[in-house]
Amino acid sequence: LVRLAPTYSLRETLYAMTQARARYAVVEREGVFEGLVSDRDVRFALPSRLGASHPGQPHRLLDETTVEAVRIKRPFSVRLNDSAAAAARLMLSKRIGCLPVVDDQGRAIGLVTQEDFTRVFVGLSTPDEQARTDAVRPLVA
Repeated sequence: LVRLAPTYSLRETLYAMTQARARYAVVEREGVFEGLVSDRDVRFALPSRLGASHPGQPHRLLDETTVEAVRIKRPFSVRLNDSAAAAARLMLSKRIGCLPVVDDQGRAIGLVTQEDFTRVFVGLSTPDEQARTDAVRPLVA
């Protein structure tokens, strides 16, 4: 799980996410969950190289813009013991690729992604494995 302070620049954000090979990161201030950011959110915040009026403009924006400016401030989320089916339905109905998993205090403890569901679907072969997908908990681990 990639955790970022809201003061991270977009360059720092991209670096942290690239190093972790993560498409999503949670934004926290002193351990308090404040939002979610995707690599797509960051890319959309940058001007196209084709439309940049100055050659250094995209690089300057990477350094001067913080993740707080592009994060999703109130993302949908699920609790650890919510059903995986409910999480999947929420992701499908809202057309989102990721849900933060939060504890009873609202702290982010993990993420469940479309990729997680795909891995589970491809890997299902026994009733025992299928039973383990009844809650979000196995997907977060």
